[in-house]
Amino acid sequence: MSYETIQAVPKVTVILNGTEDWTNWYRSIKETAKQHDLWDYLNPDSTNRRPYKTEPQYPEVSAFFHKDCDPDEATKAGTTPDKPRKDGKVRFSTKASTLADLSIADEKAYNEMLNHFKYNSLRYEQWRTSITTLNQRIMNTTDHTLLWSICGEDDNRPTGLQHLKKRFAPQD
Repeated sequence: MSYETIQAVPKVTVILNGTEDWTNWYRSIKETAKQHDLWDYLNPDSTNRRPYKTEPQYPEVSAFFHKDCDPDEATKAGTTPDKPRKDGKVRFSTKASTLADLSIADEKAYNEMLNHFKYNSLRYEQWRTSITTLNQRIMNTTDHTLLWSICGEDDNRPTGLQHLKKRFAPQD
């Protein structure tokens, strides 16, 4: 019994030089974008294209108020709390500035916000890496004399794809 050697299929990169390359080039870009869940951000045919993601904002302790405390603690801290409640505790109407200013419940809420921030930051960085890599692929597979169609004043890739499509896609 003989086995044939399986030869690796050479990878072919399509370079957009003009109209004759458009269909294969566009299909390649589109498939790559879909594989990485990016097509909704770049689709030049969409009138409802998703906006680029924005970087998550770090949660601030100042989103919370000072914890309830005894009036003596407030005096020691050098702040003026609101009037005491029936249980003798006071609530500050000022914003917290450190984790120590937070109640146990608020600290837990803050830590949840921090965990969401970390998760969303990781997802954002992954998305940003993917979109940057795809944009580099678009730039690297477009003839250098055509790059003016991609790079506008705001370096907006979806607009660049729209311009390239208008210029090079076969007219139906």
